[in-house]
Amino acid sequence: MTRLQSRVFQVVSSSLRISAESVSLDLTVGDIPAWDSLGHVTLLQAIEQEFGLTFEIDEALEIESVHDFVNALAKRLGIDGDRLAG
Repeated sequence: MTRLQSRVFQVVSSSLRISAESVSLDLTVGDIPAWDSLGHVTLLQAIEQEFGLTFEIDEALEIESVHDFVNALAKRLGIDGDRLAG
């Protein structure tokens, strides 16, 4: 797991109030009751706060999974998410 993934997993776990073990890259909107439309907005805000950025509306609408968050953040931060291991 990369550092970026680890940070995203921590925010997802905290924001959706689920165990860290329940978070995976494959987790998507609607997979768990807490990740409904309101949960999605809460999660977007928490990710933005954690990483000090703001998603554009079109970016936010495309994010539907933890994997999407990692990819969007790597793109916005100008990094390859896989290079952040450790």
